[in-house]
Amino acid sequence: MTHQTGKQHTPRLVAAINVSPESFFGGSVARGREQLLARVEQAEAAGASMIDVGAMSTAPYKETQISEEEERSRMVEALRTIRPRTNLLLSADTQRAAVAGAALAEGADVVNDVSALTADPRMAEVVAGAGCRVILMANGGNGVPEHGEHPPGVVAGLLNEAVSRARCAGIAEESIILDPGIGFFRHQSAGWQEWDMAVLRGLDRVVALPFPVLVAASRKSFIGSLLGRKRAEDRLAGSLAVALWCAERGVAWLRVHDPAETRDAIRMWELLRAT
Repeated sequence: MTHQTGKQHTPRLVAAINVSPESFFGGSVARGREQLLARVEQAEAAGASMIDVGAMSTAPYKETQISEEEERSRMVEALRTIRPRTNLLLSADTQRAAVAGAALAEGADVVNDVSALTADPRMAEVVAGAGCRVILMANGGNGVPEHGEHPPGVVAGLLNEAVSRARCAGIAEESIILDPGIGFFRHQSAGWQEWDMAVLRGLDRVVALPFPVLVAASRKSFIGSLLGRKRAEDRLAGSLAVALWCAERGVAWLRVHDPAETRDAIRMWELLRAT
């Protein structure tokens, strides 16, 4: 999906497929080989450019920790199933260097580290050594100093720090993708819903950074809170609205649970804007 529409470009789609039963959206979880392959086929048919495989949920409001060995086993099994069946880019969603290394050995092309190389001191070395792409996410953790800044400014600052870490580790700049961390700032002075909305409203600040930006807002809890949709299963419409907002602001990648529906929404938006 690379056609041009005015000043905007069509964002490429990243299909989120999880093999972690603890994930916040059960609809993203593939249980068993056949279901996993069916999800891959659906992502390809929907025009996705990348599949992001998660073997341990990273939702910051849930108790999701599993052992490194369990995460590695899940990831390896999933990639051994997927890699021979698709030419799409494969991303390993993990904060652990050992899991990332095992995923790269099984044919993963990208490491998606929501800690931006801070959770595991070995991660930067693994990524640099492989020469692979890496997604670095702004992460609020237990709170970040705001210094009176608007949330997009805080996020941009955290992303600049992440880029500096990557550069110091020898990771090539052209390998870096940035993620503003929607859903991960749960401990700010402002409410987390307001934080996420402020970051999305101020995406221009993030997109102005000299790196492609990926937004992962699909079915997240701020949508449920604002629209009164407690169940993640009921947040598709809100997710599509956010996807269109991001597309209009020049986001390069959208990580989504519903690639076919997102593709159709963006295509219709493009047709309406065409002159």
